[in-house]
Amino acid sequence: MSRITFFKNLKENDINKFQISTVMWEFDNIKDDFTRFKYEDSNKFDFIHERFDMISFGLGKIIRLAEIINYELSTAIFIYSKNKHDIESLCKLSKDCREIFGEKKTFKGFTFAKFAFLMSAILKMDSDFYRITDLNTKEKRKTFTKTLNYFIEDRNYFAHGHLELIGDNLRPHLQVVIENRDYYIKISEELINTYINTFQYLLDIIYNINRVSSNIPLH
Repeated sequence: MSRITFFKNLKENDINKFQISTVMWEFDNIKDDFTRFKYEDSNKFDFIHERFDMISFGLGKIIRLAEIINYELSTAIFIYSKNKHDIESLCKLSKDCREIFGEKKTFKGFTFAKFAFLMSAILKMDSDFYRITDLNTKEKRKTFTKTLNYFIEDRNYFAHGHLELIGDNLRPHLQVVIENRDYYIKISEELINTYINTFQYLLDIIYNINRVSSNIPLH
């Protein structure tokens, strides 16, 4: 998976030139309708609005794809715990699983990342999944779990980053805070397409994990 590129040295006057993650419409009580804010250059405003809509749509698509992986991953683990090893059994078989569940021994409150950690622990101990082509070597399994973790990490940036359109060409960036420092992620069509391709790679493997857990033959 191609990772996000971070920037730290953008010029402050460029960064603050256009901040678009604000409401661009206001309610007019007199006309009882939504109207645009007044803007001295209507053509420029239309351009900003168009760019904002396009980029927001792309980011929204990314977040929805991530939620599909979250759902399918958690479902795969629920099926596995029902058909193969329940939580008690997992904790007896794997130290990693014991640490993930702690004393509660429940899936309640599990996050996307925690399901990913649990899947990684399961793949280390259950060789049944090694029948899956993309998981049939240790290196492939490491690639899958590493890619899944990166996918989740990047999803968090896309979901929580502050959208900035920078410079006269309104180049899209997301401002994110990592360890109390500001970073800027350059948003591009290539980045979005890479994330979509990664989504398909993960989804195919998770579907096959479900098939193995459900004793359904692989294609």
